[in-house]
Amino acid sequence: VKIKHVIQAPFRYYDGLLHSNPLATKCVTSGLMYMGGDLLAQYAETYNHNLTVEKTKDKSESDDCHKVTKIDMKRSVIFFVYGTFIAGPAYHYWFNYLNELPALLWKMKQTRQRGKILRAFAYLKTHGIEVKLDLNKLPKSKPLGKWESKAAKIAADQIIFSSLYTFFFFTGIGAMTGAADMAELHYRRRAIEQHQQEEKINNSIYNHSSSVSIDSNSEIVTNQERCAVLLAKYGKTPKSISPSIGDKSNLEMITPEADPLFDEVLNLLRSRLEQRLRLE
Repeated sequence: VKIKHVIQAPFRYYDGLLHSNPLATKCVTSGLMYMGGDLLAQYAETYNHNLTVEKTKDKSESDDCHKVTKIDMKRSVIFFVYGTFIAGPAYHYWFNYLNELPALLWKMKQTRQRGKILRAFAYLKTHGIEVKLDLNKLPKSKPLGKWESKAAKIAADQIIFSSLYTFFFFTGIGAMTGAADMAELHYRRRAIEQHQQEEKINNSIYNHSSSVSIDSNSEIVTNQERCAVLLAKYGKTPKSISPSIGDKSNLEMITPEADPLFDEVLNLLRSRLEQRLRLE
């Protein structure tokens, strides 16, 4: 009994979430299922590729052609976002409406039947035939049966929802994939620009400190050492770095050239040295 209770506990908890917060629960569930399905699809693609290679080539040649599974996390995240924010709400509201469909069809059927009776009464009245009509005693149509309700739900789901959903699925996935590619391209472009800027800064550091040595026996080798010398010269170096710079007399040898990047050099390298101090 305890084992059965332990097994049923997660399902009871999930059922409680469905009752307390149905929309959010269904959205997260849909997102995880979409992401899990995409991961399985990626593994299946690799497996089918390797299986095809083994069937078409010799064993000695197939080892080099085997494909290693490489998860495309960008694609999986896109499916998770789509399942959470598009598919989840769509399923929630559509299937709630679908549960009300049999009752709606029954009301439509009843309205149509009453309409026929009223039209017949109006026809008799136009020909001078008086008929007493009590609207409360009009016959009512029978509700849809069990199998009729199921058939109506299936037909509505396949004809209406499935057709529209296929269009929105491919459109949504394609749009999000394109947006993700554009964002990745923009990020790489920014990274290249930042790298080029850092190259300019490093060159400026070297130009401003190429003639300065830490002591009489060792030359400044790294840009971090050059940074410490430059910042100490202009009073922006943290105090804890000052003792490691060496002979302060050497700092007088710095004569900065007219360089528009010089202030940016000092500010950027000061932040780097402060970060290094925090790590130490």
